Formats: sequence, structure tokens, C-alpha cells
Amino acid sequence: MSTNATQGHLIALVGPRNVGKTTIRQILTSKYNYQYSPIKKFSSISVDPVLYNNISKADRVSIWRDYTKKQLERGTNIVLDDCTATIEYDAVASLGGVVWQIRRIGVREELYEFEGDSRLIPGYTFVNDLSIGLDQLTHKIERTLKRQAKLTLMTVERTPKGSV
Repeated sequence: MSTNATQGHLIALVGPRNVGKTTIRQILTSKYNYQYSPIKKFSSISVDPVLYNNISKADRVSIWRDYTKKQLERGTNIVLDDCTATIEYDAVASLGGVVWQIRRIGVREELYEFEGDSRLIPGYTFVNDLSIGLDQLTHKIERTLKRQAKLTLMTVERTPKGSV
């Protein structure tokens, strides 16, 4: 699967607990050249621990956003699975990222912890069926990546020259 050499892709996996976000992230990182860049854990790793406790959530997200923007500009594909607040969605959207809303048959939606309104930036609903194996899940992820790339290409082709 080819990716844009000049700009990486950003995918935010969202959904309730136990729907397979971590499994999907692991497949994306191991088979499709995505790097894991969690918002919540990132700042605690990249900032002095003493400072970390005194940094606002907005500043933590800003640190993650600046770092991720540089990685995307270098062509790095990024995936995260801990996007739960409006400010985090806004950071993903500002970087041109997409949301894969992960659902699993039999998991109640109210288990999803979201720290704000429940709006989502444009993305995909990805239903993770417990009855399929890892090979089938990997194939489903590949189909979703191809569909995403196709839609991105169509959007770029429709954008008039000279417009942003």
C-alpha cells in the first residue's frame, strides 16, 4: 500500500473500552508503517515530570500537536487511540487527521468515556466483529486504508488550483 511521500496520514481511533482500538493500532504499526503517538502519554514522556504536573491540558495537547505536525510533514504516518476530549479532536482535525470510530457488536456505547460534546470530525465507522480472526481484521483495515486514500485523492483532485 503506497502512502503520500510528502505528507503522512493521521488516524485517531475512538470508541468504548474493549472494542479493539489497541489491536487495530498494533496492526497499523506493525503492518502499515504507522507510528504510535498517544496524546495523553506523549506529554508525560517528552516533558520534564515536574513541569508536566503544572502544564494545562491545552498546553499538553499543543505540545503533542506541534510534535505530530513535524512528523506528518516528514511523511510519517501517525495513529493514536486515546482521543477523548473536544480539544484533542480539534488538534487531530487541525492536522488533517481522520477518525475511525471503532464499534464492536455487543459493547454498549455508554462505556465510552468522552470529556466533552460527542461530535466527531469526519471519519469512518469501523465495526470490529468478534467472530473474525486477525487475518480478516487485517484485511478489513487494509480495505479501510485504501478507501481513505481514495477519498483523500478525490478531495485533492476536486480542489481548484490556487485554493487552500
